[in-house]
Amino acid sequence: MIKPEKPNPKVKEVFPESLRQAYDTAADDVSKTAVLTRLENRNFDIMLDGTVIFDFYVDSTEWMIKNEDFANWIKTEKFELIIHDNPAGQFAYGVAHEMKAKIIAYVNPATPIPGDFITFGLTEESSWLPDWYSGSRYWFLPYHFSSAYNSISWYFSHNWYLLPKIDALLKELYGKELPPTQELMKKVDLVFLNEHFSLGFAKALPPYAIPVGGMHVTKSNGTLPENIENFLKTKDRFVYISFGSIIKVSNLPPETQKILIDSVASFDDVNFLWKWEGAIPEGLPKNVFAMKWFPQQDVLAHPKCKGFVTQGGSISYQQAIFNGVPLIVVPVWGDQGYVAKTAEYHGIGIHLELADITKETLTKALSDLLNNERYARNVKEVSRRFLDRPMSPVDTAVWWTEYVLRHDTSHLKSPDISNRSVASAASPEGIVIGSMSFIFIPFSL
Repeated sequence: MIKPEKPNPKVKEVFPESLRQAYDTAADDVSKTAVLTRLENRNFDIMLDGTVIFDFYVDSTEWMIKNEDFANWIKTEKFELIIHDNPAGQFAYGVAHEMKAKIIAYVNPATPIPGDFITFGLTEESSWLPDWYSGSRYWFLPYHFSSAYNSISWYFSHNWYLLPKIDALLKELYGKELPPTQELMKKVDLVFLNEHFSLGFAKALPPYAIPVGGMHVTKSNGTLPENIENFLKTKDRFVYISFGSIIKVSNLPPETQKILIDSVASFDDVNFLWKWEGAIPEGLPKNVFAMKWFPQQDVLAHPKCKGFVTQGGSISYQQAIFNGVPLIVVPVWGDQGYVAKTAEYHGIGIHLELADITKETLTKALSDLLNNERYARNVKEVSRRFLDRPMSPVDTAVWWTEYVLRHDTSHLKSPDISNRSVASAASPEGIVIGSMSFIFIPFSL
């Protein structure tokens, strides 16, 4: 987790440094394992294997409740609304129950994790829609059979393995039994989805599930720092390479790093801006400008940016579409496999598995992305659809947040989903929207 460079004076951030360090260390360890296992096993995701991701959720929650500063704060503060980051936010439902607060789940990935649809009472469409996996993990099962199995398996693992552990941690925090988290989750007042039908798949969503994908995207004129602009002057086009903040290129084996470097070096007429986490190697090709951090939205908005090689995080995916930049998606974990399939479905990108990368496959993918006009044409059309909305994503989220504060939302749900009475008001602390207040609890990767 990263502290903001310019904190908002209306936001009080409570994240003890010991928790931050524990979280960062665990995420880095998982990142290294994820990259190496993905190289060896096509479509394999360490975070979706067994109970790995659930154990990470439990560990994260346990770190919080055992931190005296955080535990005292969460037990004494009162808010009217909690917005929690999902997945990994199951802990927030017990907190909301104790505060008598309303609760909104913000599903940060490009689509909910397998099984979450059922947990939130959303329509499960695994028979025809892809899930987080890049492909079937079972050679004898077609992908959609595998997807349906994954959803059922994850639902039971979530409810029978994870939630009892969360219940026990909440009992430890509050010193008493709370209603089962599984029941509390059915009382979610609203679900924000970090997606939009224009760049994903059409889904059957109930009124309390609101797509708000693109809230983070801002318009840029593409102006970059002088040293980067001077480098880009040497050629008419460039490709941006970034695998996000957690997946580090420096964690790749030396032979894989060499394949990546040799591939980009073969493009004499193309420059590359490369976000390189870790120590930047010496002797990079002359057409490569590497840094540990780039202003990504400005890079993607630059008129010379003609392609984006990415791990497929939903944030990066939406920024690329906003700016009309086609992609090569190399998924490593989580929802990135879903993003790769989505980019292929819309004809705006190429799905390339890490285990399949050779100099030949990467060079061909880059050449296709740069020279096949259909990718640029398609992504510009998808971008127009993505931007064409009655309200901006931020305005949509604000309106619905205020709606939740004004009303009981049981009328937005099917009769078979548990309803609850209007939550009683809590003391006005936190971030103010109108005259109301809420707390945002981020737990996910």
